Amino acid sequence: MSLPLPRRLALAAAVATLAGGLSGCSLLPLGNNTSAFTMEVGQCVQVPDGDRVSRFETTECTAEHDAEVFHILKLTDSELPPESDLKEKAGNECADAFEGYIGTAYEESSLDIYTTYPTKTTWAIGDREVVCMATPLDHSKLTSSVKDSGM
Repeated sequence: MSLPLPRRLALAAAVATLAGGLSGCSLLPLGNNTSAFTMEVGQCVQVPDGDRVSRFETTECTAEHDAEVFHILKLTDSELPPESDLKEKAGNECADAFEGYIGTAYEESSLDIYTTYPTKTTWAIGDREVVCMATPLDHSKLTSSVKDSGM
């Protein structure tokens, strides 16, 4: 899928913001914490502050939440790809999977894409996943699943 340039640049910027990816730790409130390495499609999560995330607080999709996992790409490379390649792959793969899960094209959606991907540190401990999450463009909270929502 080819996105219009402004939307693709916005997605690239969002992915670039997460370049620190999963290499650090975030302090999360007690609750259902899920390792960023074991995320599953359909999980609804609170996105912690900061750009280095190792755990997400999971919640029921009927409760207020920041994002929902809609696609996970397993990387098969033998070595960690350059960051620019990871950003491009994450942007393209997540955008391509978006419509199939949400029910509307990314460029027509009221949702944006939040992406995490391996860093040098997490690659060394076995992280091989790009996690694609849908989050509202206006940074509001979601109160239901985005699957087949057409949002």
